Amino acid sequence: MTVVLPAAAVFVTIALLLALLFAPGSRYKWAMNLVKSGKYEKAITALEKLDGYKDSAEQLAAVKKQAAYADAAALYAAGQANEAYARLLELDDADLALSFLAEKAEAGDADAMYLLGCLYEDGNYVKQSFETALEWYLKAAAAGNADAMFNIGYLYDVGAIGQDYQKAMSWYLKAAKAGSAWAMTNIGVLYAAGLGVTQDYATAFEWFMRAAETGNANAMFNVGYCYENGQGVEQDYDKAAVWYLKAAEGGDIWAMSSIGLLYASGLGVPQNYQKAVEWFRQAAEAGEPNAMFYLGFCYENGHGVTQDPDMAKQWYDRAMAAGYAA
Repeated sequence: MTVVLPAAAVFVTIALLLALLFAPGSRYKWAMNLVKSGKYEKAITALEKLDGYKDSAEQLAAVKKQAAYADAAALYAAGQANEAYARLLELDDADLALSFLAEKAEAGDADAMYLLGCLYEDGNYVKQSFETALEWYLKAAAAGNADAMFNIGYLYDVGAIGQDYQKAMSWYLKAAKAGSAWAMTNIGVLYAAGLGVTQDYATAFEWFMRAAETGNANAMFNVGYCYENGQGVEQDYDKAAVWYLKAAEGGDIWAMSSIGLLYASGLGVPQNYQKAVEWFRQAAEAGEPNAMFYLGFCYENGHGVTQDPDMAKQWYDRAMAAGYAA
């Protein structure tokens, strides 16, 4: 015998089922099942909508940590060690981050050794120790890690472990041979400054160009600087502008200021104060002190913008606070 429920009863039954389905308890269980299946982002969204229910806040924090750890592991497995490092820092959990790297380092993983060195150099999760950082970098370098070789050179370069430009150069050369564009750039800087080597602008330019051809924006800026100032190469404002633009488009804030100056002066490009202001502003907002000063000058004199003494003072003040030196 078939029983047919009245329409009203059917609607009540459906309403009850929906109420049960969307009740906080049901949604909480669903969120936890999402966590078990590794669907962290969906679980986070579900838990965020349960604010105040049971221990949803604690679970939300735990799931976010699990998601960050899973992302770090995936990035690391894909060979993106630096990206994994950045994700590990978001964990805000020293034990978890250190155990993640220590386990891999002890198994002979050069990237993990390098990242442990980064932790100690930067003082993230651990007490800053350049000596301990050096120990890990040396292990990673022995295993062929180019970033570790560069960082060893940098520690000697800036004097973090006793300034020694010759040792810095030695490690930069090893890193450059292993493909580090930053090492190539810094070799150029040492040749240009005559630190640890006889000053040689032509050799500096060669190294800057090698690094620039790999896509390093800072090296592109240095190539532009050499062309603008005739260091190691014949002065050529047109080529300086080309390289400054490449570097600026690659995110180098010093190149943004420099191409702005070329637009303001009409060297290598048609004079255009509006474009100069655009580049000065982009660099200034990224924290470049010189660009802040130049932007203040433009506001003071009405170059590319409406003259505005108050705005000029604001930018001059920001430039001084940021360390601008006339």
